[in-house]
Amino acid sequence: ASIMSSAFSESIKLPVHYVMALHATSRDSKLWPVAHWVTLGNALNQQSLSLVLPWASESELARAEAISCHVPSAVVLPKLNLAQLAPVIAGAKAAIGVDTGLVHLAVALKIPTIAIYTDTYPKLNGAYAGLGSIAINLGQKGVITTSSEVLAAFLTFNINGQV
Repeated sequence: ASIMSSAFSESIKLPVHYVMALHATSRDSKLWPVAHWVTLGNALNQQSLSLVLPWASESELARAEAISCHVPSAVVLPKLNLAQLAPVIAGAKAAIGVDTGLVHLAVALKIPTIAIYTDTYPKLNGAYAGLGSIAINLGQKGVITTSSEVLAAFLTFNINGQV
């Protein structure tokens, strides 16, 4: 996290090994169930990885808190603007998110990324990796991907929190 000033990163207290949980999106129909995030977060915790949850609105904060209260290692970020959030994403081991612009930012930052689609088609607006980046699209309109499917895809990244 060399892009961040030490004062900024210390004020957030980021875990050493974390996965960005990009749970928020522009339409409720594109959300992934909180229970799925909780299951995934606890599975990642077994890999010594913490979920880091950004938010921008009160409803997104409520969702982040609902996830974090069931995932002991999860961290709800303070409210950040895009310029503040980008270096936090850049420091992640991976990103997992719904159909949102932040997923595309994670891919652009070359963070291994899983994009979860529930109300749109990844063929039309999926996350596509460029040189040196990895993106996996799961689900589509009318399909709720399970937390097991997301975890299986995540495990192909071969990332864990062990040094």
